[in-house]
Amino acid sequence: MKKLFVMITLVALFLVVGCVDLDEVWSEIDFLKKQNKEQADKLSEQSTELQEYKDRLKAVEDLTNNANSDIAAIKALLEAQNRKLGVISYTEMLDKSGYVLLMSDGSTITLKHGTNGEKGDKGDKGDKGDKGDKGDQGEKGEQGEEGAKGDQGDIVVIGVKPFGPYDRLYWTINGEFLLDASGNKVPATGDKGDEGSKGDKGDIGRTPILRVNTAGNWEMSLDNGTTWQEVKDKTGKSVAAIGPKGDKGDKGATGSQGPIGEQGPQGEIGPQGPSGSVDNLQITETATAVIITFNGNSYTILKGIPQSQFDLTLLLGMWDMNMIQTPDGSDGWINEDPDEGYSMHFMDSGNGAISSPPWINVPFTYTLIDKNKFEVVRITGFDTMTIINLDNDNLILEVVSNAGTRREHYIRGEVPNPLSFVAKYNINTFGLGFVTDSIASNVSGYFTYEEIVPMQEFVFLFGGYFIPTVDEWRAIIPDNNHQIPFGNLSVMTDLRVTETVTVQNKSITMTSDYAHSPDSYPGCTSALRYVGTSMVSAWRYEYVKHEEGLYYLKVTSRSLFGKPDIDMTDIARRDEFWLQNTEEDIVRYFPASGYQNESGATQNQGTNGYYWSYTPHGNGLAVGMSFGPSTAYTNYVDKAIHKYSLRLFRSRVIE
Repeated sequence: MKKLFVMITLVALFLVVGCVDLDEVWSEIDFLKKQNKEQADKLSEQSTELQEYKDRLKAVEDLTNNANSDIAAIKALLEAQNRKLGVISYTEMLDKSGYVLLMSDGSTITLKHGTNGEKGDKGDKGDKGDKGDKGDQGEKGEQGEEGAKGDQGDIVVIGVKPFGPYDRLYWTINGEFLLDASGNKVPATGDKGDEGSKGDKGDIGRTPILRVNTAGNWEMSLDNGTTWQEVKDKTGKSVAAIGPKGDKGDKGATGSQGPIGEQGPQGEIGPQGPSGSVDNLQITETATAVIITFNGNSYTILKGIPQSQFDLTLLLGMWDMNMIQTPDGSDGWINEDPDEGYSMHFMDSGNGAISSPPWINVPFTYTLIDKNKFEVVRITGFDTMTIINLDNDNLILEVVSNAGTRREHYIRGEVPNPLSFVAKYNINTFGLGFVTDSIASNVSGYFTYEEIVPMQEFVFLFGGYFIPTVDEWRAIIPDNNHQIPFGNLSVMTDLRVTETVTVQNKSITMTSDYAHSPDSYPGCTSALRYVGTSMVSAWRYEYVKHEEGLYYLKVTSRSLFGKPDIDMTDIARRDEFWLQNTEEDIVRYFPASGYQNESGATQNQGTNGYYWSYTPHGNGLAVGMSFGPSTAYTNYVDKAIHKYSLRLFRSRVIE
C-alpha cells in the first residue's frame, strides 16, 4: 500500500512539473497492485496453513486422549470382573458423552461413546488462472477446478481379544492385536499361576499408554511413560495413527488472448472428508447383572450393593449374645437379659448356624441386600438384620422379624472345630451307651444298616447326639476321590481340593490341601482344610500301631482362625508344628474294630475300621467311612447287612 501511495504521489508531481508517459505509469501501478495482492494472498495462505496445523495437532491430541481413556476404562472393567465387584448404578453424563458406573467398592468407571473422527483436511485451493497474452482484452480466466476431497477422519478403537489355550485377553487396536516393537502381543489380563505348595502368583496384565510420534505413527509405553516403542502390525510395519492431507486443486485454464487478461478466480476449496464414527457403547440389564458392550467386547458384571462402612470380614466367626434391647416406644431402647446360650456362627460369606440350648442348631443363609443390611433365611422363615456396630470384639444387629424389632448385642466367641462335634467313643455292644476305651478294637458294638436307622430317634436322648450322614462324615475325612494315604505309598500332594461338607446342619463348600510324605513321616498325612471359612484348620491323619500290635486311626485338628501366616508348608512339618501348642488340638481316636459278615464272623479286626453313616445307597447297599493300612476315606459303599461300628456326632461342641 505504501508503494502504491508513493506512485500516485509521483504521478501527481509529474502532472504538475511536466509531461510524462502515462502508459508506463499505469503499467507500474498495475505491477504494484499485483505484487500487493500476491503478498496478501501469501499471507492468507500462511494463515490458513497455520490454522490447519493447529486443527491437526488438536486432532492428534484428541485421538491419543480417547485411546488412553478407553484403555483405562477397559482395564477397570476387567479388574471389576476379577475382583467380583458389583455395579451399584450407572448415570449418563451431563454432556451425553457417556456413562459413569458406581461400583460396590465406591470406585467409578467412566465409559465414553465413540468420539467422531475429526473431519478430513480441506483440499488446497485451486491455483489462479494464468494471465492472458497481450492483445485485445481477454475474457476472464476460467475458474480453477475443485480441490480433491480430504481423507476419511481418523479414529481409533481399543479393545481386547482372547488368545491361547486359556483364552487370556490381549490388547487390540482397530481390531488387530497390539504388538510391541518385537512383535509380541500385550496381555490385558493375568496368566494362570503354576501350582505349588501355595501356587505361584500369576503374571499380571499390562496397561499400555499410547501417543503419536512426529511421523504420525502410534507409540506405546509399558512402563508408565519411562520408555517408548513404536507399535507394529503383524507384518512388522509401523501402525499409522493419522492419515495424509488432501491434494491440491488443479490450475485454472488459460484465459483467451488479450492485452492482459484478468486473473482467474481461485479454485474452490475441496469438500471436507467424512467424519469417522463408532457406536461403541451399549448398556443393558438383567435381573442380576449389568451387561456392558464397549468397543466390540462384552463385560457382564453382577449388580452390587454399596460398600459397607464396616469391615465385613470381621463378621466371620462365632458370636455369643450378651444383651438384648427392645424399643421403648419413643425412639429409645430398653436393655434386657440375653437369650441364654444363644450364639450365631457366620461360617463364610453366605452361610451360618444359630445355636441355643439344649442342642438346637438352626442353619441359615444370609445375603447382603444393602450396605449394612442382610436378608437371613432360616428353616422357620426369614429376618432382616442391619449391622449397627461391628469391630473385632463386638457386634450389634438390629433384627426385624415377624416377632417385631430388637437389637441383639454379641461378643466374640470361640469358633468351633468340626472335629469337636464328633463323640469321643464308639457305641457299645448294646447300642445304649458308649465304650470307655477309645482305641481297643474288641469292645465296640456291630450293627447292620437296618439296625441303625431306627436308632436315630433315641440316640438324641444321649445328649443331642445323632448318626452322621455321609456329608457330615466328609467334614472329618475326605471322600474316595481324595483318599488319605498311609503306609509306603508314594509322595502325594493334593492341592486346592473343593469339598462340600455339612457342619452344624449346614452344608458349606470349602477348599483343602493334602500332603503325604512316607519317607519323612510314614503312616501320616497332613492337611489344611476349611480354607475360605471361619473353621480353617490344620489336620493330621495317622495310622497308629499300639502296644498290643493292633491299629487305630488318630485324627488331630487345630483351628487356624485368625492365624493367616500358617500355611501347608508349616503344617507338614511334624516336629516344628504338631509337637508345639498341643493344648489347642482336638483329637479323636477310631479303633480298627473290623466288621462282621453275614454269618457273624469278625473280619479285619485290629487292622481296619468300618463306620456306618445314615446315608443309604440303594439296592441293599449303604455308605460309610473306612480306613486301613493303605488309606482312609468316606463314601465307602458296602452291603447293608454287614455289621459296622457306630460313631455318633453332636450339634454342640463336645468338651
